[in-house]
Amino acid sequence: MLFFCVTMQPAYCFFTKVCYNISTSSFYTTKNRKGTIRLKKRLLSILLAAVMLLSALPLGLVDTAEAAAVSSGQCGNDIRWVLDDRGTLSITGAGKIYDYGYVWNGEEWEDIPTPWFGLRDQIRKVVVGKGVTYIGTEAFGELYNLTSVSLPAGLEGLGADVFRDCEKLTSVTIPDGVRYASGDLFSGCRSLKTVSLPDSLQGLGGATFLRCTSLTKVTLPRRLNQVTWHMFYGCTALTTVTLPGGIQEISEGAFSGCKALSTVHFGGSKAGWQAVTVRPDNDALKRAKVDYATTTLLPAPKLTGSVNRYGELTLNWTAVKGADSYEVFCAEKFRNSWQYHRCDWVGGSQTSLSHFQHEAGETYIYKIRAMDKNGTTGICSNEYTFTYNPTGPGVTGSDSGRCGANAMWTLDASGTLTISGTGAMYDYDFIGERNPAPWCADGLNNRVRTVVVKKGITELGYNAFGECHQLEKVTLPSGLKRIGSCAFIACYNLPELTIPATVTSIESNAFTQCNSIETLTLPGGLKKIGDAACSQMYRLSSVTLGKGITHLSPYMFNMCYELTSVTIPEGVTDIGNFAFRYCENLQTLRLPASLKMVGEAASSGTSIADVYFAGTAAQWNALHMDPGNNHIRCAKVHYRNAATVPAAPKIKLTTSGNQFQLSWNAVPGAASYQVYRIVDSTVEDYTLLGTTKSTTYTDKTAKAGTTYTFAVKAVNANGESMTSSSCAGKLAAAPDNVTLTGAKAVSDG
Repeated sequence: MLFFCVTMQPAYCFFTKVCYNISTSSFYTTKNRKGTIRLKKRLLSILLAAVMLLSALPLGLVDTAEAAAVSSGQCGNDIRWVLDDRGTLSITGAGKIYDYGYVWNGEEWEDIPTPWFGLRDQIRKVVVGKGVTYIGTEAFGELYNLTSVSLPAGLEGLGADVFRDCEKLTSVTIPDGVRYASGDLFSGCRSLKTVSLPDSLQGLGGATFLRCTSLTKVTLPRRLNQVTWHMFYGCTALTTVTLPGGIQEISEGAFSGCKALSTVHFGGSKAGWQAVTVRPDNDALKRAKVDYATTTLLPAPKLTGSVNRYGELTLNWTAVKGADSYEVFCAEKFRNSWQYHRCDWVGGSQTSLSHFQHEAGETYIYKIRAMDKNGTTGICSNEYTFTYNPTGPGVTGSDSGRCGANAMWTLDASGTLTISGTGAMYDYDFIGERNPAPWCADGLNNRVRTVVVKKGITELGYNAFGECHQLEKVTLPSGLKRIGSCAFIACYNLPELTIPATVTSIESNAFTQCNSIETLTLPGGLKKIGDAACSQMYRLSSVTLGKGITHLSPYMFNMCYELTSVTIPEGVTDIGNFAFRYCENLQTLRLPASLKMVGEAASSGTSIADVYFAGTAAQWNALHMDPGNNHIRCAKVHYRNAATVPAAPKIKLTTSGNQFQLSWNAVPGAASYQVYRIVDSTVEDYTLLGTTKSTTYTDKTAKAGTTYTFAVKAVNANGESMTSSSCAGKLAAAPDNVTLTGAKAVSDG
């Protein structure tokens, strides 16, 4: 037998080695050496022809093997990427893909290329898996050979330059649910012919389709209110564009160079189109035919303004019948170009607005439009132009007055507010109500940049410094005892706050929306914390709680997105309702042995994976936990003893007649197992069905036709394991001992 082995080199060929097994016994029966050579030559010729034929076959006819990975790595905190030898870049995981390009590292701008940038010539297809919520800046920019993109449901946002200069990309569908996309999204995609944009999109950055020279038709999402700067610049093949009726501005150069543009479909009325602000360098719109929708829109309000003695603006407008709310837009000049942005949104009964944040000497242009209860926008008002020339306290002079029975205030020209005297400050109303603080009336609140409270003041009144949006520094005295409700609410720019050790009471919403504070220490002598005292502090990442408190108030840290770990001191007996709701990065809780109760949904919307409990397992099991705390229930609980808690079991779900049977592996070190169940997923929380030392459990209480979800924890003297992956199933009239075909393991998150 002769064996000929020919190694094949094409990168995508399934046959990496071709073997021929040919009988040659007849070759050796001839005595004619030349005839034998001729037969061998003929055989070799046939062999070479076969090899050439295989090499010439289209790849699709022979490419049946699985693709092999060429390179891989990380591109998000919980996201991985893989590039295979077929040119497919696959991205899987959960959360956000990193931003690339010029990224601010906290000290300077740093140029960070994508990890696949050096392999970009090989990439022909991109597949982003479900679970990814954000595609970072420049993620797929300059992939010159990219021809296909698949984006997942659940995607929420796109950074800048995501597909910039993908020159062979012809079609893209942005999935429904994406709410925003930054600038230069498809800039330089010269082959892009079709793009589908979802109505969920609320904003598109500038130069979205810049120099997309093959693009012929585009429909913009109905929720957009602006055609941004250079959106279609240089789109020479663009003939038709559909604009939503809510468009109130077409920015400079949006249609510059669109020489083929012939038709504009506008989703509003002719009057609505005439009210749209059209910036320079949009001559293509003048040549195009515009058609209008037949729907009747809310009419335009008439907009006027007034300026008070300190130079502060109040906008006024006529009421529009049928208005459920009003959108307020402000245009500012940036690099010699005016651009509108929505600066406020007020109720339908309101017909004036004041207390804006302006820069001295700058000019602003405002307009407003009504919106009905269905969210349909009306026709924009006229434009109102205002130049800010402030005078008086906080700018050119000072003012002072009484702010307590024995307390005085002074606001000087530098923006420093000084509170002096003795005793308590007065309580005040919010801005726009009957009795605001005198340093917040007439628009002065935005002039307060520093607050100094002198020794002798013992109480900060209700709303003492609330809504001082430009406040940057606060000095509080030793001897201060009470911080009143809303004392610092909406002090957006305040970066830090030192609370004196003498403070014993912090009342409700005291620091709500202090969005710039990252670290907060509450004093040890603190006895009372009001509801939502630290809620919506979006950048708060570290908090130290004083040892004097016994109660963690409802909504205490609601929507503090950056918190990752919280230690609650010994002595606290209960955690209030919604205390940590939507603290989406909170992973670790350290709880005292004194804790007796956890309120409703205290951990809802968190990522708690580990709970360190200073008490025993018996104390933990005696703890009362209201509904909505599945994140705590399913966390890994570490008790006072530091020894190892058991691992989570792996469970299997079957049916036997009219009952469920669960089984799981024996976990080393486990003394018992806790079995949990959710009925129809109508509530967030598992219910404890029972505890067993066995590795099986039978649920005899389930009803046919109802979907049940089960999970198990392993337990020993040191604590509980994390909750197992869950199994779900539904009882039906089925023979005994039939495994549920619908049951499958799913992640609890």
